[in-house]
Amino acid sequence: MYIGTIDGRRSDVSNNASNRMVFATGRPGSGKSARMQTIELECAREGRTVVALDTSFSHCPEFIFPRISGDFEQYVNRIDVASDRINLHLFRDGNAGASIAALGSYYRMGQRQLAVLRDAVSAVEDAAPGGDDLALLHCSLGMDGGQTLQEKMEPLLCCGLVQQNVSRIRRGKINIIDFSALDSDVREPLTELFLAYSWNQLQKERRNMGEVIMALDEIQNLSINRKGSSLYRMLREGRKFDVSLLVATQTLSGFSSEAIAILNQAATRLYFCPPANEAERNAREIDSDRADVWRRKLAGLKVGQCIAVGDFVVNGFEISRPLLLN
Repeated sequence: MYIGTIDGRRSDVSNNASNRMVFATGRPGSGKSARMQTIELECAREGRTVVALDTSFSHCPEFIFPRISGDFEQYVNRIDVASDRINLHLFRDGNAGASIAALGSYYRMGQRQLAVLRDAVSAVEDAAPGGDDLALLHCSLGMDGGQTLQEKMEPLLCCGLVQQNVSRIRRGKINIIDFSALDSDVREPLTELFLAYSWNQLQKERRNMGEVIMALDEIQNLSINRKGSSLYRMLREGRKFDVSLLVATQTLSGFSSEAIAILNQAATRLYFCPPANEAERNAREIDSDRADVWRRKLAGLKVGQCIAVGDFVVNGFEISRPLLLN
């Protein structure tokens, strides 16, 4: 995967990297989002399938990096969930377990509520195929003693955005799944369901999609605190199923220690100019023995520059030291 240039030479993540996750962090305006978009474009040009989850308007046409916007739009397959809806078979075709796990995690369900949810999902599985699985679940909970859970999940279950036979992900394109216009009580759980569904499908259909890049900006809004989360499983098992992760956040403040530990397992990390209160921590993560040196380098980064840590290939040569990339 392309990640930038050094002295005009292309730099890619090495095939010897321990996993297929690229994690970028940097303050607003540091060039992080533009780099992510450039990486997405290079992946599509090489025939990979990119699935970019937009939860914060980061992939609106007016926010695409101007230098690449013309080429970028040629590869775009845009699915606006608010208007186009989204094609998910949540409780059929072997996806029920993943969907139950995602809902249980997001809504912090205990064992009793999970049991109620499983019973309601079983009724949906037995129903005639077609239509909106979430609407069917809403009805099933109402008939199955799950009124409390029904009320808790009401905004999601009644959103009307999950339909079959609507816009689909296309191979070799930058598929932008735009959740931005949705209210948070629908956007967040629906994004979690999409991730769980996608990971489940990619494990079964990897030959149909080729190599897939899952791109997620602003990941502080997603569930990465549990080792059973879709993101964690993609990090650990993605290589087996030709799935790579490209994730980013402006700051690590607010993340739990468990979430930070998971993110720090990314084999490739891109440090853009950090918030002042994170410069010391980033410098130590780059090289704890030379933290002072790297703190100064981080402070001197220009917009669009980053310090990359991991295993790289530059002009055919393997390099395993921090690089200053443009």
